[in-house]
Amino acid sequence: MTRTLTDTTWRPTRLGTAVVLLGTLAVSVALARPLGLEPSVMLAWTAAVPFALGLWLVERERWRPAARFLAGVAALPIGVGVAVGAVYAAVTLFGALFPQPTAAQVAEATLVVLGRLAVVVGLTAAALGATVSVADLADRTSLRRFSKVAGRTAFVAITAAGVLVALAVVGHTEIGGLQGTVGDTASRGVDTLSTALLSPSADRPHLFSFAALLVLASLTVAGALRSLPVAELLDAPEAVTAVRRGLYQLTLAGLVLLAAGTLTRFALSPTRLRRALPASAYDVLLAATTLGALRTVFVAAAVAGIAGVLVGRLFRRLARASAESAVARNAPTVAGGALVAGTFAVHEPLVAALRGFVLSQLPYTVVGTVREQSDAILSYYGAFTVAAVLLALVLVAATATLVAARVGVAVRILPLNAFGPALAAAGLFVAAAFAGTTDAVTPVRFLACVVAALVVWDAGEYATRLGDEIGRHVSTAGVEGVHLVGTLLVGAAAALLAVGVADYGTAMSFANPNALPVAVVGTGVALLALVFALK
Repeated sequence: MTRTLTDTTWRPTRLGTAVVLLGTLAVSVALARPLGLEPSVMLAWTAAVPFALGLWLVERERWRPAARFLAGVAALPIGVGVAVGAVYAAVTLFGALFPQPTAAQVAEATLVVLGRLAVVVGLTAAALGATVSVADLADRTSLRRFSKVAGRTAFVAITAAGVLVALAVVGHTEIGGLQGTVGDTASRGVDTLSTALLSPSADRPHLFSFAALLVLASLTVAGALRSLPVAELLDAPEAVTAVRRGLYQLTLAGLVLLAAGTLTRFALSPTRLRRALPASAYDVLLAATTLGALRTVFVAAAVAGIAGVLVGRLFRRLARASAESAVARNAPTVAGGALVAGTFAVHEPLVAALRGFVLSQLPYTVVGTVREQSDAILSYYGAFTVAAVLLALVLVAATATLVAARVGVAVRILPLNAFGPALAAAGLFVAAAFAGTTDAVTPVRFLACVVAALVVWDAGEYATRLGDEIGRHVSTAGVEGVHLVGTLLVGAAAALLAVGVADYGTAMSFANPNALPVAVVGTGVALLALVFALK
């Protein structure tokens, strides 16, 4: 029987992928435990799974609307893992290291915080790369599609947050000379306008506003009849055409009345107008132009006409493209709306929990000030506005992560043919480099992490190459095992040499013990640079 090879056959080999995952996880644990960064690392892996899932979803052709919707929703845990992990580490470190008695110690503590944040960023990037390497999910197309989906989802949240912030500002801002806030003034303006349009005073004719409503109503209804398939549905094209012609004639009559209304509104006083017209004509004009029911009909017709024009244009767009394509195109927008609605459902306990956590971690010297400021912000903007802003920031962080990945591929910092292993190895190396300068991570642990980063890159790149050339249907465990052992031996030998040189320098007293962590990190950097130069 002939064996059929599917697309999944040409993915990276399972052994190499397992080395990438296990190596990344081992280094993450080895660096997070001594530095107290376990929660941030857990959040990083929480973001890594949706990152890979989203890249897989945007490539699905079956059930494309549902896949795009789920990809938009997946942007939320990505942003939470990326942004909240770093913020969590910053808040806890700030609370643990501050206040400091002197300016020099403040500077030193600040450098410690920045170094730990760099470790968090590196381990987060490593987790993202490791999960993507499972099926080599990242390419230019998937990254571009996922970044666009995340951007559209974030746009909805940004719009909602912006509207809520604007409403809060309008509702609380007072302008000199106005009685009340901007919101009160706008409300009074709306009331005045609605009164002038729907129920004007009966002390004089209001021909100008009456004619304007007549023109708007007749023109929009005619446009709706032209845009919607009314003639086809009623099977009466001649009658619909006649109605449209009559509406256009009514529009022309309204324009004439509008010109006359301009004169009566701005040139003639009510007294002169009463003198110029017969009493019966003036009474009819007064009654017709101030009749609230007729004006309400005009407004309702205008609203219906505008809605009809919009619906007709929507139908035409749907007719040009398939319904599935239109739904898939707008699925990220729906996902953003769903996330905003979900935020509204949980905004009060969410904001209260976040505020309580931040206050519990801050130094006692600033807790009172932060509590007062947060109370003022919540009182001014409201809990839902704060939650919406946080949602927008999280989704922006997810979008920025995807855009950064695209930029890394575009400028060739990250290779496209082995994106996952390269990102995982680079993240591990950055995390190890910054962690190696601290007393919590010994030189041996640092060098072990550097060697592990090298193994992750080499094994992942080799697995990707074997998957492209041979495929998963052929056993490659033997050749991968030999390759892996060789990489481990080279890395271990270089690490042992670095440790020996450091110990010798300390024993012979020609090296400063306080500078050894930095020197060891420099050795690791040189080792990695040499290996990549030889490759």
